[in-house]
Amino acid sequence: MSDKAENLRMLMDEDEFLSFTKYSSLYEKNDNFNAFLEQVIYNRTVNRNTSVNRRKVFLDIKTPIKRYLYCLLKTLLIADFNIYIFGHFEIFSKLDRYSQLLMHSERILITFKKEQDSLTISDNQLSNVRLDYDWYSDIRMDKQNIIFPFSMHPLLYEDSSEQPDILLKNKIKILFAGNIDKALYSRLSPKFNLIPRHEVVEFLKGFNFTREVNKMSELNSNQDLSNKLIIADSRNRVFPLAQWLNVLRQTSFFLALPGTVTPLSHNLIEAMSVGSIPIIQYGSYMRPKLKDNLNCISYNTLSELKKKIEYLISVDVNEINRLKQNVLEYYHDYLDLNRFSKKMALLAEEDKNEKFTIFLNAEHVTTKAYLRS
Repeated sequence: MSDKAENLRMLMDEDEFLSFTKYSSLYEKNDNFNAFLEQVIYNRTVNRNTSVNRRKVFLDIKTPIKRYLYCLLKTLLIADFNIYIFGHFEIFSKLDRYSQLLMHSERILITFKKEQDSLTISDNQLSNVRLDYDWYSDIRMDKQNIIFPFSMHPLLYEDSSEQPDILLKNKIKILFAGNIDKALYSRLSPKFNLIPRHEVVEFLKGFNFTREVNKMSELNSNQDLSNKLIIADSRNRVFPLAQWLNVLRQTSFFLALPGTVTPLSHNLIEAMSVGSIPIIQYGSYMRPKLKDNLNCISYNTLSELKKKIEYLISVDVNEINRLKQNVLEYYHDYLDLNRFSKKMALLAEEDKNEKFTIFLNAEHVTTKAYLRS
């Protein structure tokens, strides 16, 4: 056993260290074994679960769900759980950089034994509270089936900047902001029957109502932009992270284009969180579905999108306010992690023999499940 592994002997009780030794011996020759050990040692050295008053959750997740593990952990922290997560090699040998941000929490402990008297959540088929990544299946909406909200980008939950919001000289009528790298966004499967984002942007660039911006300062010019679709390529870092939600708050409509390998994209959720109304082709892939002219503006073809944009540029402010209110209600009911965390807390009070399924969209994992179906 390596010196690093031996160091864990002082950080675990005898039974857990024996369990760790047996488990880790399966991976000692793997190239990522040292990275795995470093994650475990860092967590066990820095962190301790000290509160006996908090509810407890044991996570037994073997599927690498990358940044969506962050979203799950963040929600459970908000729900005031002490989190015990089994140290599966598949997860911690290549832990994503967003989940790493939470490994310093005193309430998250990587463990190699099952935590007793805790809520157990697992992606094992036999688990009473099971994680299911088949988000795009026909999910029956009832108490036993819980839809985990698709989230904003993880860094927006971490940002603690106290910069004052910048008041734009020109409020934005319609905005698209995001990466439009053709190579990256050509990977969306035809099975989704969606127009890739780079094709939509290229189509819209040819019209007089479109203006491309490369700096946030361009929105503070004297030119009237109230009748424009603004396109900002995020590769140009047009909007600082600390100002992103503030910009969306001053935007009436957000053109929510599909993601890389899955329809959903974080910027849709970010826009809805502040009441910016999505113009969207993939509203039917949301859970529950978005509804045209209620909490979104939907389109199916490029020509239909053009007509809708031309209409929205001069739409009545009362209509904007009606849609905006519906968008905020949808976000509050189905996407707000703070509100959803209360559902997770209630799970700890349920009968331990009752079965629940938590449907979580984990992007690549979820898309693979959909394409196999």
